[in-house]
Amino acid sequence: MSNRMWAAVVAALLLAPLSARADDVLDLTSPSGASGTLNGATFETNFNQPTGTGVIQSFVRMQASNNTFESGFNTDAQKPPLDDLAGNFTHAVQLSDLKQVNGQYVFFLDANQQAQNGGLPAAGLSLLQLQIYTGDTGTPTTNPFGDNGGFPMFQGFSSPSTLVYDMDGPGSTNNMVNLNTGINNGSGSGDLTVSVDASLFGSDLTKFVYLYSSFGIPDPNGQIAGATYYGNNDGFEEWSALLGENSPRAVPEPSTIALTLSGLVSAGFVGLRRLRRRQAATV
Repeated sequence: MSNRMWAAVVAALLLAPLSARADDVLDLTSPSGASGTLNGATFETNFNQPTGTGVIQSFVRMQASNNTFESGFNTDAQKPPLDDLAGNFTHAVQLSDLKQVNGQYVFFLDANQQAQNGGLPAAGLSLLQLQIYTGDTGTPTTNPFGDNGGFPMFQGFSSPSTLVYDMDGPGSTNNMVNLNTGINNGSGSGDLTVSVDASLFGSDLTKFVYLYSSFGIPDPNGQIAGATYYGNNDGFEEWSALLGENSPRAVPEPSTIALTLSGLVSAGFVGLRRLRRRQAATV
């Protein structure tokens, strides 16, 4: 290759846009409130809407024994596969249970850390992964979990399912959200709201919704360079959602349209025969 051609290749490489995106750390630890977006979803600290037990029913509650890292997802399985706590506060959810607000589904997190009335670092908590799937069963089966540095790495579900939202998103391997659970006062006060585009979930309201999340300190090989991590150090974390009637306008099936039209045609013939009888009776 000539020098001129080498120069052209180098120039093209230097001028080409970078397609890869660096990992993002969304810092929501400010006492004055904060918000941001990751892969199209809005994350914000929640002050006005209580989200704890007895206010909005949670569908997944988790608590790790190692008090450093924890993860789980909602399921009807009587023996949850991860750190999910069995009971009424961990259960399956269907799309028909979720209420749309301005074209979005809203999920709430209530976290329980030490120094709830204090500040960082004891009240800090790092949300490491958030994935939402739709599927066909209330007891999904997970793929085998990886193990990297002693922490389980979620690999999705072997049961038929569709990943509809991933906090990491394309082009990034490890986004993270840092929370300050000391902003709000103890269990029962919301620490985070996440709003996700409802169109990502499809229109089949019979589908189940699986929310997987992990918190704490990740494996040593998956850390974001220079980031500050806050490990799980106290009680359970739980997710809930804005519930209510979910009735988006459905598009009728072709068979339904045909049946409706045939009914209208039949009704038209019946009406025409009745009209002719009345006309004959008056003659």
